[in-house]
Amino acid sequence: IPASENKDFYMFQNLAPSQNYSVSVSMRNAIGLGPPATTFVTTPAYSQVKETQQLILILGAQHTVISQAADLLDDPVVMYKTTHHIKGVAIHVRRELLFVSDSSRMVWVTSAREYKTPRPLLAVGNNITPHDLSVDWLNDQLYVLGLADGSALWQVIRCGLDGSGITVAVAGFVTKPHHMEVDPYNGYLFWVIQGPVGGGLYRLDLADISNGVKHEVIPDQILSSPHLGAFTVDHTSFRILVPNQLENTVVAVSLDGHEVTDIRSNTQQPQFHNVISLAMANGLFYWTNGERVLTEEYHAGQDSYFHNLVYTDAAKPSFVSISVNLPSSQPVPVPVNPPTAVQAVLGSHTAKTSWTQPHLLGGQGKGAWQGWWYQLSVRDVEADTVEEWGEINATYYTVSDLRPGREYVVRAAAYTTAGMGPWSSEFRGKTLRHSTGVPPTILWSAAEGLLQSDVTGERVETLIHRDNLKDRIGYHHITDIAWYRDQLYLVSNTSHVLWYNLTSHARGRL
Repeated sequence: IPASENKDFYMFQNLAPSQNYSVSVSMRNAIGLGPPATTFVTTPAYSQVKETQQLILILGAQHTVISQAADLLDDPVVMYKTTHHIKGVAIHVRRELLFVSDSSRMVWVTSAREYKTPRPLLAVGNNITPHDLSVDWLNDQLYVLGLADGSALWQVIRCGLDGSGITVAVAGFVTKPHHMEVDPYNGYLFWVIQGPVGGGLYRLDLADISNGVKHEVIPDQILSSPHLGAFTVDHTSFRILVPNQLENTVVAVSLDGHEVTDIRSNTQQPQFHNVISLAMANGLFYWTNGERVLTEEYHAGQDSYFHNLVYTDAAKPSFVSISVNLPSSQPVPVPVNPPTAVQAVLGSHTAKTSWTQPHLLGGQGKGAWQGWWYQLSVRDVEADTVEEWGEINATYYTVSDLRPGREYVVRAAAYTTAGMGPWSSEFRGKTLRHSTGVPPTILWSAAEGLLQSDVTGERVETLIHRDNLKDRIGYHHITDIAWYRDQLYLVSNTSHVLWYNLTSHARGRL
C-alpha cells in the first residue's frame, strides 16, 4: 500500500467463513521491512438463514410494472400501467412504495404491495425529464437521473419521498449514464458510463452533495472499462457487482476499485452480453436484456452456474428494469464499531454522559448512514447493580437518581432494528458526596457574561451580564478567574482586573 495514499485501513475480500486468519502490518522503505504488528481474527460462520418472505420480482416493461413470483407459480400482478413509455422504476421495500417515471415527464408513486391509483410525485416544471430512479431507503430519499431542460446535459437530482427538497446531486453528464444507483449503506452514489471516452464505473460520496457537486470535488472513477452493464450493489459485502459485457461475465469491485474479481468465470454458456438491469437475491442474479428476464442456478456438484429464462412477454418484449422486493435487498446496517470517547460529569445525584459516533469502516464514504440508536449502561460498583436506558437518538444522556459518593461505570453501545453493536470501553467516575452546606459550583465565562452553575452544568444563573462588561470600546470578555473567600477577581481581554462579591453582588475595577 503506497504511503502516498495515506491509508490506515485495508479491506480483504473473498475470505472463507469460520476460518482463523492472522493479519500483519509492517512499514517498509528503501532499506528494508520493519517489524510487524499482528492480530488474529475469526470470520463468522456462513449464515444459513433464508428469506422467510417469498421472492417477488418487480418487472418494469414498456407500459406496465408487474409483480411476479420468482417461482412463476402465481400469475403476475399489474402494479402500474400507463399509455406512456416507462423510463425508470424503483421500490422502497420497508415503506412498500413503488416509484415510476415515464415519457410524460412525470414521476409517480403508488403501492408496492397492491394496485392503487398512482399519484404524481414530481411534475413537469422541475427542469428535468426523468429517466432512471433509485431509492435511498435509509434516508427516505429518491434519486432521479434525467435530462436537464434546455440543454443536452444529464444530471442526477434527489428529493424526499413526497417530492420536496429537490437538490442537484451531480450534473454535467454529456452522455446518459447507462445505470445509476444510490448506496446509503456505504455512503456513495454509483453510476456507469459506456463507451470508449470516459467509460467505466464512478462513485460520488453522498457527503459531497450540496445542490450540485462542489467545484473542488471530482467523482472517482473506480473502474475503467467501456463495456460495463447495469450493476447492483452488494451492500453488506462492500462491493459492486457489475457485468463486463465484452468478457460476458460479472466482476465484483471493491468500494475503492482496488480489487476486481471475476465471480462468474464458472458459468456455462453465460448470457451477460447485454444487461439493461441487474438484481441479486439469495446469492443469485436476476437480470434483463430488454427482451427477456433471466436468472441463474448453481450446481454444487459441478461448481457451475447455468442460466435460465424466468419471464418473457412476446407481445411486449421491452423490459426496462428488474428489482427484488425483499428486505435483504435494502438492508439496515448493524454497528460494527463501538461508540468512542465515553465520558461523564457527575454531581451528587446526576451524571451527564456523552460519547461520539462509532467509526465508519475503512472504505465507506463520509455520507454513509449513521442514524444509530444508543443503549447506555450504568453500573453501581458497590451495589453491583446495572441500569440500562435505550432508544437514545443523541450522543448524550443525563442519568438521574444516582447515590452520592458512589463509584459508577458507564458504557454505551449503538444499535438499529437489525442488531446491536459492541459495547464501548468503560468510563469510571464517582458521584460527589452529599453536601450539607453550600453545594460546589462552577464559574465560567460565556458570550452572555459570567455564569454560575452546578458541577454538571445545570441550574445556570448569570452573575455579571455581558452589558456590564461593556465600555466605550465595546464588549469585552473574561479570560481568567481567581477567588478569595467570597470575592472573585476577573481578568478581561482588555487587561483590566475586575472584582465581584458573591455575597453582596457588588462589583468594581481594581
